[in-house]
Amino acid sequence: TQLIESKEQLEIERLQKVETYQEALVELSRGNFECLDDEFGYAAKISAETLGIKQVGIWLYNNDHTDIVRQTIYVLGSGQQNVSATLHRVDFPTYFDAVDSGCSLAIDNASIDPITAELNEVYLAPNNITSMLDVPIFYQGQCMGVVCHEHIGDPRNWTPDEQEFAYAVAKNVSLSFEISKRKEIEAVLEHQAYHDALTNLPNRTLLIDRLDQAILQASRERSLVAILFFDLDNFKMINDSFGHVVGDKVLIKVSQLLRAKFREMDTIARIGGDEFVMILGAFKNVNQMTAMTSSIYDMLQSAIDIDGHQLYVTASIGVSVYPNDGASSEELIKNADAAMYHAKEAGKNSFQFYAQEMTDRAIKRIQIGSALRKAIVNEEFVVHYQPQYDVELRKLIGFEALVRWQHPEQGLLLPCEFIDIAEEIGLIVQIDRFVLVYSLRLFKKWRQ
Repeated sequence: TQLIESKEQLEIERLQKVETYQEALVELSRGNFECLDDEFGYAAKISAETLGIKQVGIWLYNNDHTDIVRQTIYVLGSGQQNVSATLHRVDFPTYFDAVDSGCSLAIDNASIDPITAELNEVYLAPNNITSMLDVPIFYQGQCMGVVCHEHIGDPRNWTPDEQEFAYAVAKNVSLSFEISKRKEIEAVLEHQAYHDALTNLPNRTLLIDRLDQAILQASRERSLVAILFFDLDNFKMINDSFGHVVGDKVLIKVSQLLRAKFREMDTIARIGGDEFVMILGAFKNVNQMTAMTSSIYDMLQSAIDIDGHQLYVTASIGVSVYPNDGASSEELIKNADAAMYHAKEAGKNSFQFYAQEMTDRAIKRIQIGSALRKAIVNEEFVVHYQPQYDVELRKLIGFEALVRWQHPEQGLLLPCEFIDIAEEIGLIVQIDRFVLVYSLRLFKKWRQ
């Protein structure tokens, strides 16, 4: 009778454990994490706490299955730890062969078991591990690693129920792994659908979407959006002279230069061949837009080095502006394309706005910028002095030094005609320095 009662009690305890295992698996299935490492850590936590295992780790093979690497480990009393460890196939061939089989490894006495004895000196003994329960993680039918339960203390006899629970945990990890890999593949496919394969820039599809968003935002904020249509000049000559490999490198280099120039809110896309389109948004006035366009044009004037070849890769650029030149994405791109052809017809290596008056204004700014650089070298600036007079004291107390530009062709130009441009192109400091030095020299003469 006592034997029967004892067996019944053991069965009741076993069923209670099985119920605990089932509740733990339900809790595990409710976990929803964006990061695969968090999924791994949660699975290791559930398994360790439910089975009362000192530590549970997730180990995954590297790409060629020569090593197995611990991704995360959960230690009772300490929590999840991202402490990596690596085992090499060449050092532990028996253990790796056993893992490759895809079968669960329930090892009661790991230090002497034929499968794990070779791990004892390097891994088991230093970590006081006596028993192991390794359950495979599968992806597309292939073993990708194991959920490793590492028992510390007296050797442990793994019961069938414990093994079944550990197998269910590993299956959940396999499912998480599969979902994560599927998401990665979907993300890659989605990226490929909306990006150019050579330059990794957005393609025409994504460009239209971004331009639609920029138009909506500009409409709300009553701001301007510029669409710049680039076509590289004489690109066919580069392909014919140096080959398509060099031509591809030129396209990549140009895309990098353009990408470095635009702001976070902007978009640069390659829409085919040697054609690029840039969206520049959030402008409040035409002057800001013209200055940005001019700086991009200036950037393309420098030579680029491709495999030891110094190549000058200029571009013809057409610019259209929302809302002035169109209300839809397609209309704005079409008009920027038309403006680009005007730039080609005008001799290439230039840019044209769809509206001619904006082109004239932009060209004037470029011309002034170029002339300013020469003016600094040639010292074409003069300084006029506005006396400062103290009325109460009835005496002269100083002068305000005012710069003027003695242009060789246009005569004397006032600051309002060139100071803004000097600030935009970074020449204002040199002009300030000229005025300071010139004025101090004159004051010295006056005092003498």
